[in-house]
Amino acid sequence: MKRFLYMFIIVQIIVEASGSQCFGQESFEIALGGSLEERPFSVVSLEDGSFTVVGTTKSSGAGNSDVILFNVDNQAEVQWSKTYGNSMRDPVRILTRCADNGYLITAWNTTTSIVDDWHLIRTDDKGNVLWDKYVGEDLDDEVEGTVRVGDEYYFSGSTHNYGIGRASVFFAKMDDQGNFLWFKTFSAINNDHGKGIIFTNNTLVLAGYSASFGNGTNDFILIKTDLDGNAIWSYHYPTAKMDYSFRLVETSDLGYLIVGFSNSFGAGDNDIYVLKTDRDGIVQWAKTYGGIADDRAYDIKKLSSGNLVISGATQSFGAGGIDVFVMEVDQAGNLIWAKVYGGEENDDRAYVDVYSDGSLVVAASTESYGNGGKDFFLIKTDQAGNSCCSNSVDDLQIRNVSVTEDTISFVVENGAVSPVRSMTIKDPELEQELLCTDELKIIGDTVFCGDASNVPYFVDPAVEGDYTWTIPEDATIVSGQGTPEIIVDFGNISGFITVSLNGGCSNGALDSLYVSLSGSMDIDLGPDTSFCYGHTVLLSPGGGYYAYYWQDGSTDSVYLAGLTGYYWVQVTDSAGCTAIDSVYIEAFLDFGFSIGPDTSVICDGDYLFLHGPEGYENYLWQDGSGYPDFVADTAGIYWLEITDENGCAARDSMLLIVNKIPDDFLGNDTVMCEDDYFPIHAPPYYDKYLWQDGSTGSVFIAWETGSYWVYVEDSIGCSGTDTLKLSLFEAPSLNQPDTVICPNSSILLSPGPGWDYYKWSTGSTDPAILVNKEGIYWVETGTPCGPFTDSVFIDFYTNPAFALGPDTNICENETIKLTPGPGFLSYLWNDGTTDSVLIAEAEGNYWLTVNDGRCLLGDTILVDKCSLLWIPNVFTPNGDGVNDTFYAVGKGVTEFNLVIFNRWGEVMKTLHSIEESWDGTYHGRQCSDGVYYYVATFRESDRNAVAVTKQINGAVTLIR
Repeated sequence: MKRFLYMFIIVQIIVEASGSQCFGQESFEIALGGSLEERPFSVVSLEDGSFTVVGTTKSSGAGNSDVILFNVDNQAEVQWSKTYGNSMRDPVRILTRCADNGYLITAWNTTTSIVDDWHLIRTDDKGNVLWDKYVGEDLDDEVEGTVRVGDEYYFSGSTHNYGIGRASVFFAKMDDQGNFLWFKTFSAINNDHGKGIIFTNNTLVLAGYSASFGNGTNDFILIKTDLDGNAIWSYHYPTAKMDYSFRLVETSDLGYLIVGFSNSFGAGDNDIYVLKTDRDGIVQWAKTYGGIADDRAYDIKKLSSGNLVISGATQSFGAGGIDVFVMEVDQAGNLIWAKVYGGEENDDRAYVDVYSDGSLVVAASTESYGNGGKDFFLIKTDQAGNSCCSNSVDDLQIRNVSVTEDTISFVVENGAVSPVRSMTIKDPELEQELLCTDELKIIGDTVFCGDASNVPYFVDPAVEGDYTWTIPEDATIVSGQGTPEIIVDFGNISGFITVSLNGGCSNGALDSLYVSLSGSMDIDLGPDTSFCYGHTVLLSPGGGYYAYYWQDGSTDSVYLAGLTGYYWVQVTDSAGCTAIDSVYIEAFLDFGFSIGPDTSVICDGDYLFLHGPEGYENYLWQDGSGYPDFVADTAGIYWLEITDENGCAARDSMLLIVNKIPDDFLGNDTVMCEDDYFPIHAPPYYDKYLWQDGSTGSVFIAWETGSYWVYVEDSIGCSGTDTLKLSLFEAPSLNQPDTVICPNSSILLSPGPGWDYYKWSTGSTDPAILVNKEGIYWVETGTPCGPFTDSVFIDFYTNPAFALGPDTNICENETIKLTPGPGFLSYLWNDGTTDSVLIAEAEGNYWLTVNDGRCLLGDTILVDKCSLLWIPNVFTPNGDGVNDTFYAVGKGVTEFNLVIFNRWGEVMKTLHSIEESWDGTYHGRQCSDGVYYYVATFRESDRNAVAVTKQINGAVTLIR
């Protein structure tokens, strides 16, 4: 017996998992910076959970203030940082993500203490500079907004160098290599500033503010242009005082929402000012949000829900001074939530971006935390703006304000200057302070399989504050109570250790960890042993363990051993501790024997006689029989186990294969095509073939129909015979002569199922079609012998003797006899009567169904209301003096014209007066019996003595 005690490896896995989870916070707040001043101006969220911030720094760089770009991962750690600038002031405005995941920084460069130029810096995804460009001349040129469209960029800003006013809206387009494609200046008489810019529906929309219109104060402006900078429309939105806009978004209804601040309305000083327009710039609503002090908005982003997130700063709410302010509103401006963040000092200028899951990242400046001056204040929140140190604003005052749009126009000019300058690039290091976190994580061992004294535990992240630790009742805190790190002596007690944090933003955060201590594990599989082959021994380390693992991978609590070898088991208790024991077992096999070759082959119907050795105590065959000999006649494994007088056993086995020649190895009887041949294949794995004609190959070519047979024999002499009958292929057909069917009936046509394809004259590819129209129908059928076509003519039965006659008229107090004539088996009229005659007394549609002994036939006649003009539908010009001419009869007819046609459209006669008639002749020759058609145009007085013109189309039957 060999025993071992192990610490289960899951301990390490638990520790590592616990350590990694401490950075998976849903929210955190950190301060970053140096000894002087840092301020952010834009933040971009990335797919991996990190975010990139652009701002200015006075703590690092080339001097004065420099542009700084840095990335923070989802564990609140800075991954890289860069500064760009020279000895002058380098303000920054916005950060844009490029198509290659790099960045375009929109900034300024100060040439003197008061003059700014545009400065555009293009980097890769780690902040390494690819190129930078400047725009400007002697006076101020300031860029404020950027939008990327594919691999091109559009900018909005302001200029004092160009235009007719003091400051003008400056507008430009640039490619991804830094080449400017055009510049536009929109100017009026005073100060006009471009701020945010967006791309929408192949147009650009610029937001800004202007003092050139209205009462001379700053008003929001909105300009829409095409992609070449040509203005489509422009508006200002006048108010009484000063309004400053910063950013805008397109809303889900394709309108625009502009944010900034205003002291024209609201609860006090400046309030956050939100203006909503439709796609044409027409105001839909405007609102202010704020309290009694100063409240401003600087940024806006759209959520996947269509709602908007607005960030800025407030002096009306929060912990004191200026605080970071973030709120969510719907597209009607209704407040969803509002949050403030910050300490007792000033925390200002918040910019926001949205992750794909709806959580937020906010970048602001702080004087409440950090290393001095202003530092970066970075906040990661959930979808509702909650961070580990956020506070809700419950008394935000929201006011609807009245604003209307007013059309404005600008003077448009082109051109700009791009000077060349140099800048210095550095890799600064930012000092970091974790201000708060949603979660604490205790890091340390959770399972002990032996000594559990002087065990260290610590909290990660180690946020400043007062920590309270609790441990199991009989355990002891050796040192560290009140700090983020302790040392514990557990003794022999399992249980929870818990830590809570008091003070600071993370006040109330806590975590617990269960620590398991395992007692002594003493397992025993017993002594090494031996026995004869065929015996077994049951191995068991004891019950009550959490898991078992034997040398062959089995996981039962016991193991049945019967072969020579080492056997071992590892057991695991509920704490994760393990112990191992092993044992050696030898199974004696003192003799051997053979019942024959390992494999034997016989033919079907033969047998093999198997002999066991003589003189043993017991014999056992695979079927349970106990004789020394065995007759094997079916395929399978045969074995014999013999036992001597000491109980030791030996076994031998063999495989018997029975070769059987199938009865139908040539396959089913089949057909062959006319004027073709058919190869008959016997299986290719036999040793001998003999066909009915004496040939000996595995394949026989049949050139005519008939019966064919072959004899086959395998390598051990097993043999068999099979016969195949070949018949001539019969082409498929519709099996249907030309057929006449009853009206409204149908007939099913099919050449039979199972062919390769079907192609009907109707376009159908089904095996059968249902025909209910007359005509010739054919089908092409795909067969093993090629395509075959058959056709049939389907006609519909008609009875010339059956007809109700042409449509007719009925006059007041008149009746008409309707009849198809005698001789039909049954009649059914539309009113349900079954006589051969129906008397019609009023106008209407009349129908009849008759049975002529073969089919059911139907006809319909329209009996129309008689007008003041009556035209007969039959006449008999046979010279008997009765009904010999065709003419019209009317009352009050003042004008009359009737043209008579034959069925080919030839004019037979024209009657120009109601007194004229037709005698049934054409050019002096009698016309044949039949139906003739007429068009009658006449003018008559209606029942109210009003003359009206009418036209009647009809037919008349000529019968001699």
